[in-house]
Amino acid sequence: KVKDSRIRILGRKLNNVRMDALSKPHITAFVNWRKGMGVKNATINRDLAVLDHMLEWGVSEQYLQCNPVPSIQKLTEIKWEGQRPTDTVVDAVFAKLDTRVIPLFTFMRWTGCRREEALSLNHNQIDWGREEVLFHDNTKNGKPRRVPLEEKAIWALKAQPRVSEYVFYHPESLTRWDTCKKPWMAAREAAGHPWLRVHDLRHAYAIRLAEQGCPMHFICEVLGHHSLEFTRKMYAKFSPESASNAVRNFLGNGQIAAKLPQAAN
Repeated sequence: KVKDSRIRILGRKLNNVRMDALSKPHITAFVNWRKGMGVKNATINRDLAVLDHMLEWGVSEQYLQCNPVPSIQKLTEIKWEGQRPTDTVVDAVFAKLDTRVIPLFTFMRWTGCRREEALSLNHNQIDWGREEVLFHDNTKNGKPRRVPLEEKAIWALKAQPRVSEYVFYHPESLTRWDTCKKPWMAAREAAGHPWLRVHDLRHAYAIRLAEQGCPMHFICEVLGHHSLEFTRKMYAKFSPESASNAVRNFLGNGQIAAKLPQAAN
């Protein structure tokens, strides 16, 4: 849905330009047009990312000779720095949630999946034998991935009676939720944490994995990120003491030191 809307926006400015004639000046004009509309730099960068994907595909299929988008410098984005989504804060919001949506948000909290991935989840994506969920064509970037199910995530899946093609559904219409924003917004206001976003459950999941010593490339894979650097930059935030604790636990009782040459000195 998001990419479709961005393609329509691109078309409003570039529809009269042949794709094989698209050049840097055309793209620059698009950027300036979007700026004139008061659109944020981050949004414009995502517009260009969609255009970049389209043109890269055109080049790979030999419909186009080149892709001019990489020659356009990305606009400077204002980095969002929200508060740390601690378990105490998240628990407080969960305590105020409508009980009918607790399984949905519990599943997001303990799998790190995106909201749309959870809302569009089908029963055939659950591998009960391996206790994993397979995300495939409903991922943000189309990259398939398997996510292990913790005990609380398994509870969330089993808490929903199987009466719809979707695992999580509106209790009255029995169809999938659109966004399920209202219950979350009401709960966070009631809990006194109006800043906590649904996406912060994903942040909390990644932070928890990182602080427990999970290798960053595994976190990147489970979250379905396009690059390891993005995972490090956006999600792997540590508490002040967690890094030293992780190293101390890793060193353990001296087994690593015993393997080092200087350990004999």
